Amino acid sequence: MTKSIYTYSMVRTFFDKGEDYIDSFWPFILKVLPKDRTLVPIEAIQGEIRNKYGLDIPQYSLSVILTRAKRKNYVLQSKGRCALRESGLTYLNTFETERDVERRTNELLEDARLYLNREYALSFSIDEARELIEAFIREHIEMFEQFINPERESTDICIQNDKTLKTYESALLSYFSDVEQKKPTIFETLKDIICGSIISSIINSKELSEVTKKFDRTTVYFDTNFAFSVLGLHYDEYNVPALELFNLMRAEGVFEFKVFDFTIDEMVSVLKNYFSESQYYLPNIKVGSVFSSLKSKRWTEADMKEPSVP
Repeated sequence: MTKSIYTYSMVRTFFDKGEDYIDSFWPFILKVLPKDRTLVPIEAIQGEIRNKYGLDIPQYSLSVILTRAKRKNYVLQSKGRCALRESGLTYLNTFETERDVERRTNELLEDARLYLNREYALSFSIDEARELIEAFIREHIEMFEQFINPERESTDICIQNDKTLKTYESALLSYFSDVEQKKPTIFETLKDIICGSIISSIINSKELSEVTKKFDRTTVYFDTNFAFSVLGLHYDEYNVPALELFNLMRAEGVFEFKVFDFTIDEMVSVLKNYFSESQYYLPNIKVGSVFSSLKSKRWTEADMKEPSVP
């Protein structure tokens, strides 16, 4: 079962206690870190948040979020790893519990299910109601930004070309208006879910719409280290964010990627020196050098002549 709709409620709870949308996400880091203060690599934190809460936060975004948590003295960072501080654990106890968030959300979903089935002769289960609400909010996110605006005068909500809406979508619009007018407690939960969805769309967005509209065709030149990371030759803490950024730019279709000849010469020189330098590195000890990462990958002379890279 997808966790998104429950996660959205938690995002809103975190947002209300923070200063901006970044503060909506670093509490998830606190929640997945071991309570015994074990140091955890960023990729493991990313995986735990994805598995437990359904949030797929890119590592470059996660690094920014971690920095905010560190500044608040809630986490300790050391050599690419992160651990929970006592102050972070204390802060977590100030939030609404996940059980309470789930209870409120299930109350909304059950109420929506009963309304849709009663008023429109439908036969939704609670999971089907959840999937419908989640998909509908995601598809019409801009409309819902206006819907939850406390300063709007009208309670009416509409969607362009509403005559083409499926029956259950029109029914859902009717339910949202009914809840706003008659069930303020459930309406607050609905607003939490909508706000959380809006905020989460920022952190999960794979588009650069707010950036690329300032660009036409743009040429991006790779330096040596970034090229090595895109090729997967550094450690994963460098490779993964570099690939995320590369794929993000490539998906936009406005960037042209190039490498200077002298950059290629430098890369070739580095790789040629690997054999003479590798003796100074141990495969189980990380050093901030491509030589160290290649040593950990057990590269041989055959690998160097015909490297197997993404």
